[in-house]
Amino acid sequence: MSLKENDFKAFLKRNEITAIVVCGDLGNDTVPAELRRLAGEGVPIAVALGNHDFWRHPERRDRLTFEDLTLRHWKPLCDEAGVILLDERNLDLADVTIVGGYGHYDLGFAMQTILSDEGSAIPITEEDYLLGGMIGKRGMWQDVVKMPSGKSLFEEARLQRGAIVGRIDEAIVRGGRVLVALHTIPFHELNGHEPDFFRAYSGNALLGLELLLKGRAERIELLVCGHTHLPAEGIFGGMHCVNVGSDYRQLQGIVYDSFMQRVQWVDILRGDGACR
Repeated sequence: MSLKENDFKAFLKRNEITAIVVCGDLGNDTVPAELRRLAGEGVPIAVALGNHDFWRHPERRDRLTFEDLTLRHWKPLCDEAGVILLDERNLDLADVTIVGGYGHYDLGFAMQTILSDEGSAIPITEEDYLLGGMIGKRGMWQDVVKMPSGKSLFEEARLQRGAIVGRIDEAIVRGGRVLVALHTIPFHELNGHEPDFFRAYSGNALLGLELLLKGRAERIELLVCGHTHLPAEGIFGGMHCVNVGSDYRQLQGIVYDSFMQRVQWVDILRGDGACR
């Protein structure tokens, strides 16, 4: 990514940006400091981690946990840059609380069968998903060999879900408006892709259910996520949800006008976009 500092600052001023939030996959360790350099000292910045941000030290993955990398690796980098790490705490602004986190996946969006080249249905087992691929089929989910394996997939999804919901409840108790920034998706409609094997790794289905319970969705003004690299949008329990859809070839973001409650997609490098 190549952002010109003057152009970026002009973009912030032109759109009256009051906070910057990144929904994961920071890319490398320098990103928190680079964001701070580009934005200057006056703009609050918060980041949620993505699955690629846990691709650290694969040779020690059996002895690492997500918590290790969050608190021992990313938190010091964010603290030094003056950036809020949403996986650890909320960003409290005057009239809004921004809550977020990675989210992980619980296989809640998994398919039970997949079509062969001949059109016949091939069953998919839980073991296939835990292995990251099917024997004889192309492609493998790289997280299986690159992410921490100190806890099971389901246990990590449960821990992520509990921590994020806990921080949302804190924000609701605080009062004011609540915005949520996740990396993985909480509802399958936000995937953007046709159903396939890798849909299983797109998000945390039980987190989506938790958001719909106890009136939480009614208190969340906007939920933003990413991970699948295709844009999508929907209303769930009255909660406006947006998948930014940023991709390696086209870095996208949104500008959210909280007064008009309007979302504008923008090309990060060009600074233009369209309203929805």
